[in-house]
Amino acid sequence: MSKKKPLKPEDQALWQSVTQDVTPLGERPATSMKPAPKRDRPQFTPDRKTPPPPVRDAVPSALTGLDGSRARRLQRGQLPVDARIDLHGMTQDRAYRALTSFIPRAQAEGKRVLLVITGKGGAPKADPDNIFRDQQTGVLRTLVPQWLNEGENAGRVVAWHPAHKKHGGDGALYVVLRRLR
Repeated sequence: MSKKKPLKPEDQALWQSVTQDVTPLGERPATSMKPAPKRDRPQFTPDRKTPPPPVRDAVPSALTGLDGSRARRLQRGQLPVDARIDLHGMTQDRAYRALTSFIPRAQAEGKRVLLVITGKGGAPKADPDNIFRDQQTGVLRTLVPQWLNEGENAGRVVAWHPAHKKHGGDGALYVVLRRLR
């Protein structure tokens, strides 16, 4: 153990001014302690007619259409890929047409998990607004998630997520389709 050094007079004066209105915990009278305020929060009981509020899962918003177990398996690349399309190197128009015709065809064939390869984009170029970060140049990488969330695709797609490294990582997406009934 180290020995405590006495405080200098100026430090002692400062400490006295800081602690002048502090009462040690053991010396407080019991009446000065206020009970914690009660929260007006309804307790869930199984016989209640209203369900408990949903607990927000730590799953990206693109995966909200999947249950937790399936979403985790998709993120880890553990769901089998039923079909794939490579948009890598295509123009925006050609890639859009290819994707919007591929998704309904795959759904009609009963495919559930698709791998959409977008590519990571060209060489990064400097971002003039942020000198510490390069600007991403992958146009399809940016646009494909938007295309999946709009128009007829939005009704067909349950969820999407960036692919696992073994399937292309950031240069590809897993797309989960709804089942046709």
